[in-house]
Amino acid sequence: MPPVAKLDFDVEMKQSPLQAIVYRWWREFHDEFVPWATQGNPYVLCHGGDIVDGVHHRSTSQVTQDMKAQEDLAAHDMMPMVAKAAAYFQLAGTPAHDGESWVSARRIAGMLGACKVEGSDSHLHPELRLMIGDAMIQDTHHVSATGMHKAMPAGVTADAMEQFITAAKSGDDCPQVFLRHHCHHHSRAGGFLRDPNVHWHGVTVPGWQLKGPYPWKVGARNHLPHFGGVVVRWVTNPFSAGHVEILPYVRGAGPSKPIIVRGV
Repeated sequence: MPPVAKLDFDVEMKQSPLQAIVYRWWREFHDEFVPWATQGNPYVLCHGGDIVDGVHHRSTSQVTQDMKAQEDLAAHDMMPMVAKAAAYFQLAGTPAHDGESWVSARRIAGMLGACKVEGSDSHLHPELRLMIGDAMIQDTHHVSATGMHKAMPAGVTADAMEQFITAAKSGDDCPQVFLRHHCHHHSRAGGFLRDPNVHWHGVTVPGWQLKGPYPWKVGARNHLPHFGGVVVRWVTNPFSAGHVEILPYVRGAGPSKPIIVRGV
């Protein structure tokens, strides 16, 4: 949510206090953290899906349910990051947010000039595989979510195991880095692949959505949402094999203050 959202019929909506805090983190992430983490080098930008709120789960809490206005707002907030990146890829998210057949995400990706799927006119990627150094990154939106902190790395770990088996059965190269979104919480998993110099990394990437009515009836009711993103880079080591380095930017607001009852 930008400081002021200009909607149709000359209507303007301003940020709430919490939206202002999240917007400040959003600016800090792409204005300060990304240049620091990339050390001024060219980088590829990947948005993990759910680029608009949509009208999910029959919610009425959006600033507007006019999808063109939501799409314009999303494109406006993404443009500064896209302009700085060497390339931009847009992942498909959940139809509840991005629209059936991801219609809203398709329009925004086209507006922003996202890289097309090879051999297609679509700017939207259900799955993305990128080579960085000697490592393949597999990035897709969905991952199994949980209401238990101890089980949070299990979703991306399960995906990694399935990818290992699929690669072995098909004889294809296996990804080394697995990025997932969807669960609004940052967690990490990983381990050795073949030897101590070759690791696999599983990362759930934080999101940018404040907690609305829907999460209170599912497992997320016990969680505080994380806000931010990650930078994945390849580090060349002249004395051994290169390796992947993952730099997370994660912010979060604490729980609400308790209500003090006096004189009871």
